[in-house]
Amino acid sequence: MKSKKYKILFLNNKKGSMREINFSKGLVLSSILFLFLFNFLIFNFLADDFTAWKTNQEINSHKKDNIFLVEAINNSKDRISNIEQKLNSIAQNDDNIRDMLKLPKIHEDIRMLGVGGAAAKETFQELEYLLPESDLNLQSYFDKLDYLDRLANLEVLSYMEMTANTEKNKMKLRHMPAIYPVSLEHSKLTSRFGYRKDPFTKKRKKHEGDDFSAKTGTPVVATADGLVISSKYNGSFGHYIEISHGNGYKTVYGHLSKRDVPRGRYVVRGQKIGEVGNTGKSTAPHLHYEVKHNRKRLDPKDFYFKSS
Repeated sequence: MKSKKYKILFLNNKKGSMREINFSKGLVLSSILFLFLFNFLIFNFLADDFTAWKTNQEINSHKKDNIFLVEAINNSKDRISNIEQKLNSIAQNDDNIRDMLKLPKIHEDIRMLGVGGAAAKETFQELEYLLPESDLNLQSYFDKLDYLDRLANLEVLSYMEMTANTEKNKMKLRHMPAIYPVSLEHSKLTSRFGYRKDPFTKKRKKHEGDDFSAKTGTPVVATADGLVISSKYNGSFGHYIEISHGNGYKTVYGHLSKRDVPRGRYVVRGQKIGEVGNTGKSTAPHLHYEVKHNRKRLDPKDFYFKSS
């Protein structure tokens, strides 16, 4: 059986001639199939390129938008650092109060527990490609937020625990130095506990307390409830007062211009006991304040929890 053939005729009107080209059915079908496959491949190739181009355009657009996000995050870093400093200060006071209440401290490992993790790291790595070129590290940023959140929650729980314990130890706490001996509105802390150059000998010497510069006559108050065990004039301290608060704690107030309480008087926290002066071995009006425990002098800064 003869296969069907297709003809294409070309006519030349000027020459009056005709040209004939014969095609078999198979050739026609093959040509159509080839054209279809060719167009299909071209379409898919161009479609993939277009999709990739479109995706890159969207990513670049997101990166441009995220520049503002990065700026906002970077601007918030200072605020986060400030919050961290405050929380660390609270944590330090937490430790000091726990010492006084005889409660165990919160271990540093517990504060750091649960920060970051493999799953979180993978999540943030997947987001890095959306960021514009910058040194922003999402992982460390959110690790810091996670740490601060955990630290804040721990301090809340610790506060609740200490509050419950405080209710049981109110009298004991009343006898614990906890305020400044002079109002900070009318005085200035000029010399802290520790080694310094002696104002008289000019040699390095340990300063056993804190000095508060203030005008003569500025009120001085007891920093905790206790019994006045000494109220007299001492050669180097001038007019000075020493109070015993029990549990081995004592406080000393030196260079006073006036003493309002005698030996044997019971005083309460915040009660006026004297006035700032310049008596004894002193170069200018100020109060010398000491905290002692079992005859050992301690750094008073660990006993300032509120102003007087």
